[in-house]
Amino acid sequence: MSRTRGLGFRVYLEGVLLPVQPRSVIVGSSYGGPAQVAIALPPFQHTILLSLKPRTHAVVFWRDLDNPVVDDTSWRLLAEGEITGYRHGKSAAGNLYIDMVVETIDNHWASTYAMTFTSATTLFSSAGSDNRLVFGTQGRVTQVIDTEKRAPLPIETDIQSLVKKQVNVPELFVELLRYVRTVSEFFKTTDDRLHIVDRLAFVPDDEIGVLVEKKKLQTILNKTFSEYPEDGRLLTILKAMLANVSYVYQSVPLPSFVNGGLKQFFLVPEVPFAAPPRCNVFFSGNVSHWEFGRSFLTEPTRARFTSSPLSDEGGQFFETFFAPTQMQALAERILAATEQQKTIDGIILGNEAAPESRENEKGVIPMINQFHAFDTLSIGGDDVAARRKYLCGLVEFELILAQHRTREMTMVMPYNPNAVVGMTGVFIDESAIIFGRVVSVRHTLAAEGSPETQVQMDHCREEDLADLTSPVWKNVRFTNAEKLDATYESFFGQGHASILAPTSVGSAALGTRNSSQIAAAREVRKTYLRSPDQLRFSEEYCARHVATLREFMAFVGANSEGGNFTGGPFRAEWANVGKQIAEALSVHAQDVSR
Repeated sequence: MSRTRGLGFRVYLEGVLLPVQPRSVIVGSSYGGPAQVAIALPPFQHTILLSLKPRTHAVVFWRDLDNPVVDDTSWRLLAEGEITGYRHGKSAAGNLYIDMVVETIDNHWASTYAMTFTSATTLFSSAGSDNRLVFGTQGRVTQVIDTEKRAPLPIETDIQSLVKKQVNVPELFVELLRYVRTVSEFFKTTDDRLHIVDRLAFVPDDEIGVLVEKKKLQTILNKTFSEYPEDGRLLTILKAMLANVSYVYQSVPLPSFVNGGLKQFFLVPEVPFAAPPRCNVFFSGNVSHWEFGRSFLTEPTRARFTSSPLSDEGGQFFETFFAPTQMQALAERILAATEQQKTIDGIILGNEAAPESRENEKGVIPMINQFHAFDTLSIGGDDVAARRKYLCGLVEFELILAQHRTREMTMVMPYNPNAVVGMTGVFIDESAIIFGRVVSVRHTLAAEGSPETQVQMDHCREEDLADLTSPVWKNVRFTNAEKLDATYESFFGQGHASILAPTSVGSAALGTRNSSQIAAAREVRKTYLRSPDQLRFSEEYCARHVATLREFMAFVGANSEGGNFTGGPFRAEWANVGKQIAEALSVHAQDVSR
């Protein structure tokens, strides 16, 4: 059984340490978005809340009370963000409460409107409008049209320039986020203070530059941007661009500290069947409750994908591809036949090798879709046979994705600071091994009661699927075992590899490298079950280096001053509210003690 942790907390508001423990801290992170934090404080005067400034900086640290060492290295970063609201009231039992609503600092990307950069065209629709209303950080007037008097607004034109210089997908998006500084005075000062862009974690893409021409990537990204209205959010648009090249943005509330930097915001390829990192291995002995579920009738049995329009001398035509493999073979035979009345609609698949495709048992459940633009733009060139082979494999991949998407698992366990959302994970039990993609991690830490973590996975599977034909936009660093280990180490710290690496604790390496995820998980399970101290083994095997208070403060450039911190992200002119809250909470603590 896993160890129940006793935890202590430190909460800083604009660098001012609050003198009491929060009643509870809840940290929730979900797939593809910023993390949310709720801090429940003991009550204090409502008049102080009226002075609370929006975006007041809040940071929470935790430490294991069983650890006898108490210094700046024993406190670990739980969450950092900005207060975006609060709830103050009295419960039915007559108890006053104050809940601070905190969003992680990448909410700047999520809450910034695209119109901040492009400006509303209607501002310039009349001769009397003043183009000085819109300006950049360098004091220059932002033009609504580019230098050649064309329609694209400045950000679109600048994106075109960036794409021409950059082909590497992750680096391109880092440059796009750096670009925001040049057109938004607010974001420039924010990024100078918080170093948001410097916290982006990514690895170079080894394949994309070869497979996609610059002009095609430019076309895809420009088209994505132009489809969003000016009141669209910046992060929404960037995530849509990433989705078009099978990448995802992910915020991690308990970031690792690696090579002098916080690895907090990930730009990673969407590879739901990659081998999990060690931090996302969940041993059943550490899980108090788990549940795995499937819904057979939401898992499609066949897929039909249509390509984007292709140019032809006679106009435009579409190509259609089918899955599973035998369905494509049937379709090709029927299309080649002279009898025009033949159809595949009435054919029933009874494939014994693929239970999800046994239509004689569950009926026909179709998946009808269209390829993304990048699928047909990036493949094959003039090699029609290579192009068709790839698209046939891609339909097969998309069908298997859809068949696993709704297979979900929920686990509840004592507080687990290692779990990372957005990466794959594996649950290891004596009788079951279940892989999945971690789509939600929620930490509930209360002053009273045992702290716990809830983890949810989708795309669950009990077999190896890593060798499936997947989009060419995948990054080879997530499919090659040795490169995958190096990738995870760059995110989580030295020695933190995938489960494919030899099972090890401390300096002792056990077993050999596996190519099969199932075989690797079995090896880990065998070593775990044979361990004389299973709890210690699981904690050491899964541990990653979450940033300490000392590392965090050094990274953001803050200075210690009498128990509080100044400089860095903390604004001296805003610290007075933090001091008022601290004083009010001190009075509350004294009242409670009496």
